[in-house]
Amino acid sequence: MNTYYFTFGQNHPLVDHWIEIIAANGEAARHRMVDNFGINWAFQYEDADFKPEYFPGGRAGKVLEGADRGCP
Repeated sequence: MNTYYFTFGQNHPLVDHWIEIIAANGEAARHRMVDNFGINWAFQYEDADFKPEYFPGGRAGKVLEGADRGCP
């Protein structure tokens, strides 16, 4: 399992926060994000590329697990 981080745009109430999703792959993580937030988010990061210092609001809510919809 891998950790993915999703952030929001400047006009979103959760700007400066991130959502953390643990999933088998990026596609499964994206499905879970869309299931919960629709397409109203900005960027997806892999663990190695995410810089939490750029998002001072911190993690929003609990860590989610990725959707299992037949994603490899």
